Amino acid sequence: MRIIQKNALLALMLCAAVVSAQPAPAPLKLSSGTYKFFGECTRLSVLTNEFPYQCANYMGIVADDPSLPNFVFFVEGKTWLYRVSGPALFSQDGALATYPVAEMFDMVVERKYVYPGQCVMSARIGEPLVRCTMWRDLSHNEITREIEFSGNGTWMFSRKDDP
Repeated sequence: MRIIQKNALLALMLCAAVVSAQPAPAPLKLSSGTYKFFGECTRLSVLTNEFPYQCANYMGIVADDPSLPNFVFFVEGKTWLYRVSGPALFSQDGALATYPVAEMFDMVVERKYVYPGQCVMSARIGEPLVRCTMWRDLSHNEITREIEFSGNGTWMFSRKDDP
C-alpha cells in the first residue's frame, strides 16, 4: 500500500511539473485572415515632425501567414504598410508581441523604406494596441516613421476563404 501511495504522489508531482513547464499562452497570437481594428491614431511621426489626427479611425492586419503579418495604417487616404520579416517575440506573459519589420511602404509619398524596425502589439490596458517604428540607424536613435494606434475594443476578422 505504501509503494502505491509513493508512486501516486510521484506521478502527481511529475504531472504538476509538466503543467507548470508549459509556456504561457500567447493572447496576441494571430490566426490566418484579415483583422480590422477601430479606434484612433494617437501618434504619427515622420522624422522629427508630428502629424496627429491625420490617420483614419481604423487599421488592419493582413495575416496570410500568421507568423508574418502585414500592419496596414491609413494616412491621408493612402496606406502605410509595415512588412514583417520574422515571427513575433512574446513577452509579458504573452501580452506583448514584437515583430521585426523588413520594410515599410509609405504610399503618401510613394516610397519604400528599408530600415530596422518593429511593430509591437499590446493587450495591456493603457497602452496603444499597435505601435510600428522604423529607425534610420541601427542604434535606434533616429526615428524615420512611427505610428501608434489605440483600439476602442471594436474589431472585425475574416478568413481568406470566407465569402
